[in-house]
Amino acid sequence: MQITDNRLFAKKQSCANVGIYAWNQKAASCDRVEVRGNTVGWTNKDGVANPCWDGGNCGAIRLSGDDFKSAYQVPGISKGGPHWAQPADF
Repeated sequence: MQITDNRLFAKKQSCANVGIYAWNQKAASCDRVEVRGNTVGWTNKDGVANPCWDGGNCGAIRLSGDDFKSAYQVPGISKGGPHWAQPADF
């Protein structure tokens, strides 16, 4: 699966949880996930920055060139760190 070159922004609202996530919910395997070139400024319902989440069951997530601490912020977003480790080239 590839999630590439997206711009995702959300302010605090009851239906907004996370910008990008990888989470296998089926018996089939979930691997070779690449997240590349995305810009994410996302706030969950509690008002906490939540740009990305790894459910931990899709193997190693390949990250490259993503901005999970986007300079563009929707009013009301409190900045926070990503839930995935940033790659060395970030």
